Amino acid sequence: MQHNLKTYWHELEKRYAGDEVVYRRLDLEQETGIRMAILNPGRTWAILIEVLPEDVGALTPPRWRGMGFKIIPLVGPELAAKHVCLYVENPEHRPVFATLSSDVIRILESSDRTTRVKNLQNCFNRWSRFFEIWGPDGMSLDRQRGLFGELMVLEILLRTGLSPLDGVSSWKGSSGAYQDFVHLGAAIEVKTTISKEPRKVSVSSEKQLDDTDLESLALVVLTLNEVESGGISLPNAVATIRQLLENDGKAGSIFESSLIEAGYLDYDADKYSKHYTIRSREIFDIRSGFPRIVSVPPGVGDLRYTVTISVCKPFEKTVGEMIREFTGKGSK
Repeated sequence: MQHNLKTYWHELEKRYAGDEVVYRRLDLEQETGIRMAILNPGRTWAILIEVLPEDVGALTPPRWRGMGFKIIPLVGPELAAKHVCLYVENPEHRPVFATLSSDVIRILESSDRTTRVKNLQNCFNRWSRFFEIWGPDGMSLDRQRGLFGELMVLEILLRTGLSPLDGVSSWKGSSGAYQDFVHLGAAIEVKTTISKEPRKVSVSSEKQLDDTDLESLALVVLTLNEVESGGISLPNAVATIRQLLENDGKAGSIFESSLIEAGYLDYDADKYSKHYTIRSREIFDIRSGFPRIVSVPPGVGDLRYTVTISVCKPFEKTVGEMIREFTGKGSK
């Protein structure tokens, strides 16, 4: 369900007369345990989430710069219930807070009573990680291109082999896994580059190209051109995936959570204005003999190295082969 949260807050501001708190139910037609609120002082935007007293101790306050967390009493359907109050401390952070609030509401609307608190805590943790990793200026150019590449591959998987739910569930790059996509024992790692020849890609650890315990591991290298007009932007790529998932609410919800994990907020979309065309798409079979480092001596860590694409040609395979191996459909 979509809600215009800013409209709700603006309506409450008109009713505010210096009260300690003025609030309304999120859905006036039914009780959801979620309320929109304005707090004193300063017409502070907030959302209130009803929880039982015994569940309060199970919640760890989130670490959100510019945002606050407290437990307040409020009369609700459950007479003994408490309300988690999330509020924005600085008006300049309201756009991010609106995005955050929408995510919290989306998670709670798909939760039943038995999973409500657990899912709420998971949401808190995801946003805590977001603010720890990503600064106010959004993602770096390298990270933008990396996410762009992952979404290009996700689109291929959704269009040619996997169901919406399996497709978004296989996307692991947003959560910091070793490979970007994992499904049924197969994995795909995605790299993007805008460099000229000799083209190289950076590998961030000895685990990234390690196919131990995997039935197959493919490396997808997308060589991009930055263009002034035409092409595809990162927000365009996000919109395409959303369209492919529009008929599967669960898959769409997982995708939205993964976008946040990846550092993408719609609020920052205007910062991601670069457009790309794909100059080449190359797929390599990661197996014995491929140029890589998969083991290091004890005491060695934080390994990073580069692989020159031209020496990988003997390991090249088709997109069809990659899809068959990754989806488990058809013969290799």
